[in-house]
Amino acid sequence: MDTTSPLKKSLESISGIKTYGLDGEKMPKEEMDMLIFQASSENFAIPVKEVEEVLPPSKWHFLPGLPSYILGVINWRMEIITILSLEKLLKIPSSRLDKKRSRLIVLKVEDMVIALEVPKVVDVLTFTKESIQNIPADIQSQPQGKFFLGYVKVENRLIILLDLPKLIKQSMEEMQS
Repeated sequence: MDTTSPLKKSLESISGIKTYGLDGEKMPKEEMDMLIFQASSENFAIPVKEVEEVLPPSKWHFLPGLPSYILGVINWRMEIITILSLEKLLKIPSSRLDKKRSRLIVLKVEDMVIALEVPKVVDVLTFTKESIQNIPADIQSQPQGKFFLGYVKVENRLIILLDLPKLIKQSMEEMQS
C-alpha cells in the first residue's frame, strides 16, 4: 500500500521539485519547509503545512459577477472549491500564464479549502527561523505590506514569505461587505 502523501505525489510530478521531509520525516523545530512559487516574476513562499496538494492546470468553471481575484470553482476530491488568483489578490501585475507550468495550490485556510492559481511552482526549501528577515517598515506600512511575513535571501533570489490566511480572510471579508 502506497502511503505517500498527496502533496508529495503532486510535487514529485513537477520536474526539479525536491520533497524531503514531506512524509512525516522529523525536521528540527527551528526549520520550516516552504513551498516556493513565482507570481509576477517575484518569488513567494508559504509553509508546506498549509498546502493540501499542488495540481496541474485543469478546467474550472467561471462564475459571473464575482470579484476579479475569484477565477471560478473546481471539483477537488468531491468538494467544490474556489480558485483565487494570487496576482490579483496582491494587486501585482499579472504574468503571462504558461498553462503547462502554472499550478493550482490547494490550501486549507481556517475552515475553508481554496485553490490558488500561480504561474509556476519553483521548489520546496527549508528555512531556519534565523534566516527570515523582517520586511522594511516602509513596505510593511503599505496596504499590501501587511500580508508579507518576512523575506529570505537564497543565492541571488529574494523570496517573500506570505501570510496567506490573513490575505484570504481579508479578501473574503471585503467581498461580503
